[in-house]
Amino acid sequence: MEAMVGAEAIRLEGQRNRNLFKFQVSVLLRGMDLFSVVDGSQKKPEKDVDDEWKRKDAKAQTLIVMRLCESTMVHILSCQTAAEMWNKLHSVYEQKSSTSLHILVQRCFQFKFEEGSDTASFLARLQELKAQLKQTGKVLSDKLMITGTSSYLLLHL
Repeated sequence: MEAMVGAEAIRLEGQRNRNLFKFQVSVLLRGMDLFSVVDGSQKKPEKDVDDEWKRKDAKAQTLIVMRLCESTMVHILSCQTAAEMWNKLHSVYEQKSSTSLHILVQRCFQFKFEEGSDTASFLARLQELKAQLKQTGKVLSDKLMITGTSSYLLLHL
């Protein structure tokens, strides 16, 4: 399992790929039995005697940090635990503000078929946008999402 940790790693570059980053890192943390340290369900012991917790936290911190670009790493420089890092990244990149909602809706209606891409990839990227919108508490219907992109897609089929 640990040999796979570095393979095909998605680095958090910001708002654009936060869902992919979160998915990949969550799966890796669960697979390595570290997610309980990150999500806070396994709390840091009051006394500094739990070597098991320290080892898990250090591994989780390493996994998170190794998947950040420099521009995203600056947000967690003052964090002391993996849980603090995870929560900080969540607060920075998963905002439910009206500005982020506006940007996501704009991205939906400006969404284009990328040159050299296939239809399955196009639809997967569209579903990713829909998932990001859902995280803000807003949901666009499939019909409305397709309306914004269908004319472009039809030109490229």
